[in-house]
Amino acid sequence: MATKFKTEEPNLVFVKIDATANDAPKNYEVQGFPTIYFAPVGKKEHPIKYEGDRKLDDLTEFMKKHAVVSFQGKTEL
Repeated sequence: MATKFKTEEPNLVFVKIDATANDAPKNYEVQGFPTIYFAPVGKKEHPIKYEGDRKLDDLTEFMKKHAVVSFQGKTEL
């Protein structure tokens, strides 16, 4: 997913944390793997936990819904 958006949305940043080897920040609760959060610009202290399907189009729609700055995000690979 990060590779796909790298060229389409260069201001969108993906971060990967190995919660088995590192402590996740308090406001990023991890109860299982993978755990996905979206933190809109200026709101990283209040992340939104993703609870939907792991399909690219579902993840894209979730990010579009919560984004502070709109983006297109094509759903095909």
